[in-house]
Amino acid sequence: MNPIVIKEHDGVLVVREDLIAGGTKARVLPVLFDGAEEYVYASPVYGYAQIALAHAATANGKKALIFCARRAKPHPRTLEAYAAGANVFQIDVGYMAVVQARAREYCKATAAAKLLPLGLDDPAFISELARIAAALPVKPTEVWSAAGSGVLTRALQMAWPKAQVNAVRVGKVPNKAEAKPGALFWNL
Repeated sequence: MNPIVIKEHDGVLVVREDLIAGGTKARVLPVLFDGAEEYVYASPVYGYAQIALAHAATANGKKALIFCARRAKPHPRTLEAYAAGANVFQIDVGYMAVVQARAREYCKATAAAKLLPLGLDDPAFISELARIAAALPVKPTEVWSAAGSGVLTRALQMAWPKAQVNAVRVGKVPNKAEAKPGALFWNL
């Protein structure tokens, strides 16, 4: 996997995971590859994990299948996941609960497929992400990150428990169990 790039901008250190195909989650996803032939993800059309799965699966010789809501014109992130090698199955009744149900049904009918959790919210995934962050040559006192599912934020809280972790919410609303005291969540 690509080395982690850290750049300083006006005194702020920025981890440039945008420089690798699929971003941070693509770096960590192989920890969830446990021998299944195909990895299935029920994705919001605007979610980035679908892109991460597509890149990680392709790089590791795995198949990726993305379930998402059908739109008149597919979302650019879904198209990016497809271009990176994922198969995409669009669901007509695109409520997330329905998309997830269809993905579960597919996995049940296809014994060789494994359903990955929303946001890749898995203890092994979070632990590996925290391990990678803690191994960086920095020990921040303040951290800012985007939070869709909150997985990255929780991993950074584990990596740097003394740091003030601030998350800019770009996805689901976090519950109290997902945020340590003092973490800030903002809407965009």
